[in-house]
Amino acid sequence: MMLTKMSRSWRVIGGCLLAALPGLALAQPTGAPPTMAPGGHMPIPPIRLPTVPLGYNTFMDIRPFNAPLYGVENFMGYYSSHRINDGDGHKLPGRNSVDYWFSVLHFHAFPGWRLLGADYGAWVKMIYVDVDMRTKAGPVNLHEEGKGLTDLWFSPLLLQWNDAKLFGKIPFFQRVDLQFTAPTGEYHRDQLTNPGSNAWNFDPYYGFTTFLSKKIDLSMRLHYLWSANNSNPQYAYGEKARTIQNGQAFHMNYAVSYGLTPSLRVGIDGYYLKQTSSDELNGQNIHGGREMTHAIGPGLVWRYQRFYAFLNSYFETHTENRQQGNLVFLRMGYRL
Repeated sequence: MMLTKMSRSWRVIGGCLLAALPGLALAQPTGAPPTMAPGGHMPIPPIRLPTVPLGYNTFMDIRPFNAPLYGVENFMGYYSSHRINDGDGHKLPGRNSVDYWFSVLHFHAFPGWRLLGADYGAWVKMIYVDVDMRTKAGPVNLHEEGKGLTDLWFSPLLLQWNDAKLFGKIPFFQRVDLQFTAPTGEYHRDQLTNPGSNAWNFDPYYGFTTFLSKKIDLSMRLHYLWSANNSNPQYAYGEKARTIQNGQAFHMNYAVSYGLTPSLRVGIDGYYLKQTSSDELNGQNIHGGREMTHAIGPGLVWRYQRFYAFLNSYFETHTENRQQGNLVFLRMGYRL
């Protein structure tokens, strides 16, 4: 049996993250359409992708270093959307909005170990998010807020190669990162917006930074997302909802910058997300509703000795089956 997602103006907004990202996490509001909520009045909201690190990397993303190296970063951002698009990229009717700010504390360590010719590293991120969501379910206006710590993001294995060359002369810095999110965030079945997702996620990536000229750099991260089952769905999905699982997705970040001075760079950055497989409810595919978005915007980076700061903005477009909005992102760090 094939279920079908409904494109309705009251569609619940989900998944950063991060913001974010964006989306940072409105946990994963989920759903599956022809099923009715208890009482038989309102269809269930659609399953949403979990938070992924859209826009997290920026100019000169993968830089060479001398291990051992330890550091701490703080990411801060604000995301705002006042529209939700259907599967054709058209704005759904009604008043639908989501606004959230987030703060990320990121610890990373490169202890000086070598593996497969690369420097070994590991990291952990703790994220706090404050979400305000408004939408309309038939004649009923819904307003829900959610705040708290999201799921824990971490990587037990990051490998970075700092000595490769393109055509024997162009520096080419590469990284493979096996990143996970653990279901540690706050989650309640009776809420549509949750900081936590109640499911494990695996989102590895391959990234690189190279140079198009002496002053122009290009950086990219290529991710692929897989999510485990959420075995405790929100009550809104009805009594028969036992498990929900997000579809798989490809997403990428990219950035090109120009060095105005040795300390200051300006440029363009962006991200792209494309869901590649269907969501599942109780192990059955849900037809339609695959998400897509693209964002692009200006940014700058300033470095002074061991301190650095990035300021980036993203404007989403070509969005399908999800909210479309804008993100402002400030990232500051210090290398110990």
